[in-house]
Amino acid sequence: MIYRIEKLGDPTFDPEALAFEPIALSEMLSASQDELERFLTFIYRSIAGATSLNEKMNTLAYFESLCSHSASANILINSSLMTLFLKLLRSAKSVPLRIRLTTVMGILLRHATFIADELASSGIIEALTDTLRDRDERLRRSAMATLGELVFYVATQKNEQDSVQEQSDRIVSVWTMSSSTVMQIVRLLRVGEKEKEDETLQHYAIKMLENVAAHGGEWAHRFTSQEVMLNLVHICTTTKNDHLKATASSTIFRLLRHSRNLINLVVDKMGVRHCVRCLRDQQQKIQQSYLNILNLALLDANSRTKNALSEEKGLVGDLINLLEHATTAIRMKSYLCLLNLSRLDLRWLLSACRVKLPAYMERAAKTRDARLRQCIGLLRDHILRSVPELCGLIKADIDVLSRRKFVGGTAGSSAGAKATGSAMALFPIVPLLVYTDSFRASGEDQHLVTKLSTFLRQ
Repeated sequence: MIYRIEKLGDPTFDPEALAFEPIALSEMLSASQDELERFLTFIYRSIAGATSLNEKMNTLAYFESLCSHSASANILINSSLMTLFLKLLRSAKSVPLRIRLTTVMGILLRHATFIADELASSGIIEALTDTLRDRDERLRRSAMATLGELVFYVATQKNEQDSVQEQSDRIVSVWTMSSSTVMQIVRLLRVGEKEKEDETLQHYAIKMLENVAAHGGEWAHRFTSQEVMLNLVHICTTTKNDHLKATASSTIFRLLRHSRNLINLVVDKMGVRHCVRCLRDQQQKIQQSYLNILNLALLDANSRTKNALSEEKGLVGDLINLLEHATTAIRMKSYLCLLNLSRLDLRWLLSACRVKLPAYMERAAKTRDARLRQCIGLLRDHILRSVPELCGLIKADIDVLSRRKFVGGTAGSSAGAKATGSAMALFPIVPLLVYTDSFRASGEDQHLVTKLSTFLRQ
């Protein structure tokens, strides 16, 4: 997570300046229990003792080289060294030392696959939360990155599919996040002129929210608030950092899944035009996130969203272009977006048919990807259900117009004629579909043919 957000140089250490004989990672992993304990004691004394700042920093840089392996991380994170790091984080005055301590803890948390319950009771979440209040920007970044790694570990463990219920309950009871920590993280997202935080620090915080929201559960719901959403929307629509925008937009969607009642607020604040414009973004993650947001918005669109959508003349063209995207997930969600638009108003279906949607569907239906075929099938089923219904509405319009031929041409009857012509304007959907082999084979039942024949007689 860290290297995508911020470029950090690899730590370097001077082996000659170490107070003990350094060993390679492979040697540490193959050492006996006694040898391992003796080796870790050397490291502990070098960091905890009355040694110089340079020695502590050099030892930590060496120690970091041992942390990026799951087997070694499991050993080291469950040793007394982790307790020492937390103690020094709270008491040390040196900012570079505190940065190195949080960085090492973050690496251990990222690579460890097992963390004993004792770490939860050590106050690590509280210590990292306190560090987020420090004045030094670099230290706050490192603390937020480490807190993000810890929260991601806990969220992952709480949602392991093969876990038994008793283990999940134990993790919930052992790991807790105070309201103070939640408030401090939310505060990092604020975007006012006086409170605006460093974007890199915000990115770490938002990445943590994205990971938590992806796993759901209690912690995700604690961050699903109107304040968080509006701050994320502001960051999405104003930042020039594409990676931050991608993370923020993905986080918005993931949080919205846990609080659908906020979708109209988000879309109103974000703007439909912004969402549509982001479908043309060069970053796949941004395209996919905004497709997800649009699909959620279309499922419960209010009048403002519907009116704003009607102004987006290029939306259907953008979605049709995405049907040929290299990423299958984007193609799938584009078909679903066209489906949801058609459910909202059949005029969207007419626009899509005019730019050869049936032909795209016919070609894509041959894909081996079962999920993509399922999305295409949902859209096809909706269309096939809509055509007979549309023909019925057209027949009703024709009947009304036929009766009015015998009525005087009053202003009222003229207005009524315009109103009843709405279904007839959608009739081009039918021949556009009939010209396509797969739709013609599926849709030409006797009932439909009968309805079409009545149009010729009238």
